[in-house]
Amino acid sequence: MDLPYWLFEDAVPSEVCDVIVKIGMGLPQTDIDWFYTSDNVSTDKVSFIEDRWVNAIIRHHVDIANSQSYKFDINYDFEASLQFTVYGDQGFFGWHHDALPPEPSPIYPRKLSSILLLTDDFEGGELELFTHNDTNGQIYGQAIENFNKGSIIVFPATSYHRVRKITKGTRISLVHWAHGPKLK
Repeated sequence: MDLPYWLFEDAVPSEVCDVIVKIGMGLPQTDIDWFYTSDNVSTDKVSFIEDRWVNAIIRHHVDIANSQSYKFDINYDFEASLQFTVYGDQGFFGWHHDALPPEPSPIYPRKLSSILLLTDDFEGGELELFTHNDTNGQIYGQAIENFNKGSIIVFPATSYHRVRKITKGTRISLVHWAHGPKLK
């Protein structure tokens, strides 16, 4: 099954990923339980990075994917902070989509989600995109192959996705959302 995503392998050098990890680990942790139920997400740390140069790296790849495939009206006047997420042993993020915020909102809705994988010293933790439900409502997904440290994936914010349980090590990623006017 062809899934609607763009994968930029080795888009960010390992050394740059390590610098971003150092920045993120130095930031205060934010509680995301206000939105997600504890049975759907288990992370060790969530922080938000404001550094414009980091945002620019990811935005460049979002712009390529958008101009070639999605052609969404993206507005960078509002740019959300980057979500720096640390998943330790047994950490996970259940099935969800990123098409937020709910209406009405003073900010534009999310059009595209993108994830930069910052580490590769873990087992498990595969990123899966939704493929289908069976007749019993069981959800199935496809793991993204070749999504390694320094790779960036871009996909529609309406796409359901998850991070499978970490079985060993620590998975660190950076999430970016591109916003734009409501679809008509």
